[in-house]
Amino acid sequence: MPDRPNVILLTIDALRLDTMATFGGSGTFTPNLDRLAAESLRFTQAISGGSWTQAAFPVILTSSHAGQYGGCLGALSPSRPSPIASLEACGYHTIGISSNPWLSRYRKYHRGFTVFRDLQPVRRPILLRRVRGGQTLLRTPVFHRAISTFGFRLAPPKVYSAAPEIGEAIFSTLSSKPERPYFLWAHYMDTHWPYHLDHALVKPEEIAGAWRDIAQFHDESWNGFVTTPDQLERYKQLYNRALQFLDNQIRLLIEKLQEAGLLENTVLMILADHGEEFLDHGQLGHLENNLHDEILRVPFFIRFPDGGPAGTFEGQVRLLDVMPTVLDLCGCQSEGRLEGRSLAPIWSGAPETYHLEYVIAERPRPDERMIAVRTEGYKYIWRLEAPQQPSLYDLSSDPLEKENLAGRMPDLATRMQAIVDAHLDLIRETDEDVEDVEGERLDERLRDLGYLA
Repeated sequence: MPDRPNVILLTIDALRLDTMATFGGSGTFTPNLDRLAAESLRFTQAISGGSWTQAAFPVILTSSHAGQYGGCLGALSPSRPSPIASLEACGYHTIGISSNPWLSRYRKYHRGFTVFRDLQPVRRPILLRRVRGGQTLLRTPVFHRAISTFGFRLAPPKVYSAAPEIGEAIFSTLSSKPERPYFLWAHYMDTHWPYHLDHALVKPEEIAGAWRDIAQFHDESWNGFVTTPDQLERYKQLYNRALQFLDNQIRLLIEKLQEAGLLENTVLMILADHGEEFLDHGQLGHLENNLHDEILRVPFFIRFPDGGPAGTFEGQVRLLDVMPTVLDLCGCQSEGRLEGRSLAPIWSGAPETYHLEYVIAERPRPDERMIAVRTEGYKYIWRLEAPQQPSLYDLSSDPLEKENLAGRMPDLATRMQAIVDAHLDLIRETDEDVEDVEGERLDERLRDLGYLA
């Protein structure tokens, strides 16, 4: 492998591991991602450090835990290490492309990037949704049929730039052919709620259905209403349709980059920040209090230039290790303390030197803190609200994490709790106040994405 390769890191929001056939899934929704993965080094037990974007991305991009440096709920702390800045200082041209408001300039995610493109969709305000009775009209096909005769279309507003726009931003940025080797990170949102494809919302029935989906999803997420089997099946179909669309767009991007000669000497890394739940543990989406494997265990693979190394690594790895791996590939040193370490021993002939005893994932809210400790055999979940009532699951016999064994395995629970306590000490060592930077426009986008009530 060349000493200073280019690196492209594509992250996909809310992508479940079991949707990809390459990772054992039964679906046929990702033939292009599966083809790329088959040519790559695949990690079958890649574990996210958090259950939603705010918690997962400090882990991915700064190789620090979500709860460190004042937590992840405000802007990204300037005290966190910045592997991106280390790459830039090492001579790399660093490019960031995001359409997620949590990963924006507002949240200080542009730090260290030579170029940072904060994509935002054009949002048409729909005043009718704020008028009494307006929501009912928006959910009614007859209403949309009537206004369509006058040339009006009132589909739910776009809340993120879709895959074609992300792909175009990637291609246009790289087509200038940076003189220095480059690191490019781009984040896709198409598999994040709401799963509707804006270009597909044409018929009045489809538009009204999208408004009903949004209302029903918010009822389930925030008010505890029951999701019917038909609603659940519809959400899954919408998700799978969005995934198929994204998969095809990534194929088009890769083909375009290859034709332009922009993938030469380039390592391609693809991963999800977290998964998505469809009532696996009684909820929809990726609510913060789910630290089970449908959320934490994610697709992750690395495609090297010229076809190798490739294969499957069955051991547990962490998304905490992504940026240390990038730095290692690029021959660069970190300018700050990283909690993760490089995955390079796995393909360089010494995989036993990487072995992890455990991985930590967390929900770092001050008054509702949760910490999960995952070994290859067991998962332990501790909650600040009920510290004497932890959960312990045997992942080999109970991979769906349904049976709590904490009361029957007190010795193991005690050892796991010691790891939690040590992690809490680490968080206290790096505690600080972080400024929050939300604004009205940001709040509106976050509300439509399902984060705010």
